[in-house]
Amino acid sequence: MKRFGIFVFYDKYGTVNEYVKYLLKHISSLLSECCIVCNGDVADESREWLKANSNYVFFRENKGYDAGAYQDAVLNRLGLAKLREFDELVW
Repeated sequence: MKRFGIFVFYDKYGTVNEYVKYLLKHISSLLSECCIVCNGDVADESREWLKANSNYVFFRENKGYDAGAYQDAVLNRLGLAKLREFDELVW
């Protein structure tokens, strides 16, 4: 079964905390591919960690919050054709 995961990230300080790293590492083991959508600014060190631990990372303005981030990822960044390659989509 091919699973594609989309994880939306926001942190007031732009830092990927240890609990987020833990969650992403364990979720990623269940996915064929993973996309992280970052709402707002992200510190350089955190950007590098996100890029190294996912297939796709998108940075965007924190506009539309989580729902806006999912919409942006699906409609504007990845496209429906990409998602049709998978059996399941994990939000």
